[in-house]
Amino acid sequence: MMTATATVDGVDLGDPLSFTHVVRLGRDDYWPSAKLPDGSLVVDVRLFDPAPAVDGRERLMFRPDALRECGVSEGVIASAAMSEPPGFAVILTKGAV
Repeated sequence: MMTATATVDGVDLGDPLSFTHVVRLGRDDYWPSAKLPDGSLVVDVRLFDPAPAVDGRERLMFRPDALRECGVSEGVIASAAMSEPPGFAVILTKGAV
């Protein structure tokens, strides 16, 4: 299980988010997601940084062009661009309030 902290439009999405679900976006790419109390999903669409880090640790970053190449929709990319840190998209699902 992966955890992270994020906000969208100034609303804290939970501290920390527990990514216990997986959703399919684009062309058969699977992304970690967390379910919010209202039924919507937060999807982590960050990708590994292609540049090597100075300390040798892999870094996740928001890369909109790479997401487009994977077939991820512009709506998901736009939602992810509004989060802090960038890369967490909120997706309303059926039954979400």
